Amino acid sequence: MNAYADLLRTPGVARIITAQLLARFPGGMISLGFLLHLEAIFDSYGAAGLVLAATSAGQALSGPLTSRWMGVWGMRPVLILTTAVSTVALLTVALASMPLWGYILAGLIAGLSNPPSAYKVPPPSEALETTQRRSTLPKAFLTWKYCY
Repeated sequence: MNAYADLLRTPGVARIITAQLLARFPGGMISLGFLLHLEAIFDSYGAAGLVLAATSAGQALSGPLTSRWMGVWGMRPVLILTTAVSTVALLTVALASMPLWGYILAGLIAGLSNPPSAYKVPPPSEALETTQRRSTLPKAFLTWKYCY
């Protein structure tokens, strides 16, 4: 447990871990919310599944795309753009009354505009000296950046 306490005392680590946790919380709730909301509208889990499939496909495509945009434009403009578009798409699914294809399109747009949650600066583990890194950072954290 002392290794984790040492890790959290490393400058910047607690902030990064907190930001990553908060950024990833809504991901699971979007799928669950879409499923429950659309099943109630169409009385069909199949229809809800089609919208979820479109949303998941959009999310899969958005990762490389938004990473490239962050490399070109920087993090802040990409976060502002994707958050604004995602908010409109999510509100459309939540509040608009439309046929199934409209929900599928809105779900795809919501997935494509999923704000990136990965930070694009070197993690603190790369800033530490090798000897300090071995003694204070558990192996799980060193591989953390490669897991996401």
